[in-house]
Amino acid sequence: MCANGWMSGSVLREAWGWQGVIESDCGALSNIATQHHYAADKLHAAAASMVGTVDVECDSVYSSSLQAAYDGGLVALAQLRAAATRILAHQFALGLFDDPHGSRWYADPAMSDAATVHSAAHARLAREAAQQGVVLVQNPGGLLPLSGGGGSRKKLALVGPLGNITDVFLGDYRPAACPGPAQKAPAGTACLPTLLQLLQERAGGNTAVGYAPGCTDGPGCAQLDLGAANATMAAADIIVLALGEKVTDNDSGGNTGGEGKDRSTVGLPGQQAQLVSAALATGKPVVALLLSGGAVSVDALSSPAGEARAAVLYPGFGGESGQNALVDVLFGDAEASGRLTWTVVPESWGDATPMGDMSMQAGGQGGRSYKYFNGSALFEFGAGLSYTTFQLAMIPTAGPVALSPRSTSVCVESTNVGSRASPVVVTAFASADRADLESPPRILPLRKLVGWQKSLTEPNAGSAHLCFDLSDTDVAFVDDAGAHIAYAGSYTLTFFDGATKVSVGAFVAARRVISTLPPPDNPQPPCCSSSVRTCC
Repeated sequence: MCANGWMSGSVLREAWGWQGVIESDCGALSNIATQHHYAADKLHAAAASMVGTVDVECDSVYSSSLQAAYDGGLVALAQLRAAATRILAHQFALGLFDDPHGSRWYADPAMSDAATVHSAAHARLAREAAQQGVVLVQNPGGLLPLSGGGGSRKKLALVGPLGNITDVFLGDYRPAACPGPAQKAPAGTACLPTLLQLLQERAGGNTAVGYAPGCTDGPGCAQLDLGAANATMAAADIIVLALGEKVTDNDSGGNTGGEGKDRSTVGLPGQQAQLVSAALATGKPVVALLLSGGAVSVDALSSPAGEARAAVLYPGFGGESGQNALVDVLFGDAEASGRLTWTVVPESWGDATPMGDMSMQAGGQGGRSYKYFNGSALFEFGAGLSYTTFQLAMIPTAGPVALSPRSTSVCVESTNVGSRASPVVVTAFASADRADLESPPRILPLRKLVGWQKSLTEPNAGSAHLCFDLSDTDVAFVDDAGAHIAYAGSYTLTFFDGATKVSVGAFVAARRVISTLPPPDNPQPPCCSSSVRTCC
């Protein structure tokens, strides 16, 4: 893409009017030559990228080869000046040249790292953000929130290879987690608590918390230790499973995913799924914590036994406050309000879907992403439960609603009929049957997210009035030529509060071409010879 002058120049800059700075991904310019073989060498990769209007590199191609590309006539002075102008304009806009002596950013205490980095306010915000990111997708019989301390004497069993390591919530590509020089885990994350420590602290002296990793080799879980896990679960009233991916520094057992370590299955790493089966076999209540940066599928949790006894949460990678935030939600100190940003497909989906086919419609079990998946999802995009109960209803409209370039307000009402104050999150989707549209595009998504709203509701019939400002742009689709078109016909809007859906089909639009792409150019391959003056 860095060498695609049509996309970055003709489309992004000219057609869409974007005049900002384009920076490459790290290593992307080198990959043009060494991985994609689009250019013969780094010299010609530098030329192709500058023609592609890449301004800044996260690489060494420009620094080593751009001067030679210019000297050899492969790059024009006007192109270099345009890139420099965009970079300097961006720096001026950031205020980097406001102080001619360059000292203000270091002399002003209010702007120093000590005053801003990891301040108390920032730490609180990090914890709140992590709390709001926890997604509860299954909660049979109101198993959650757990009770702790006080008169509770229930015994907890924490089982799983992610239960007693410090860096699992940090995710990939992270800065130093603790004060001082950056170090790999466990030394570099020793300031962070583990789930086990927080559960023991939060449960209180009346509640025992046992722990068994269940795997002898860490999150990769090539080797199980079911004996110790079964013994720990047998002594408990409630089983908490800490399972999923690990994509940070090498802590205990290595990473199971992340850049350069693609997964070959959508299920849990190694033999972790057997810990789920063992927990369900006890007949006891189970709380499954599925940590991951994307969808992880566990069919057993959606089986009859799982649906009857297992609460399921996707906490995501909540950063330095992820462990605290998750425990806050587990014990009800924070409300469950997150919504899934992915579709959780059955474990067999990966085997039935050809990974070499990049089509979004490909798949033995029905396509990719919420837009095209038409199979039976374990948990769908936008799903998420709360610790209260909501009733969702449409605000009636006077007849069919005509969607036009001017926004129209469409509203729903959510009523909290439970006993806890809680945020409600409602997502809105547009869809259309091919038969209901005039000359529809060749590829028509099954649904399209057009908005979301969030509001705090009070208990005992407190309500929230949630409105979506929609236009024909919201129901438009893109055709094969890249044209963004609102097709004439009728559309259905579906509103989803994470548990309940309300659909209304009374929306119509006239045909309108919202935007088109400039015709693609057909550039010659960029300089296939190693000579700076010879191109194909």
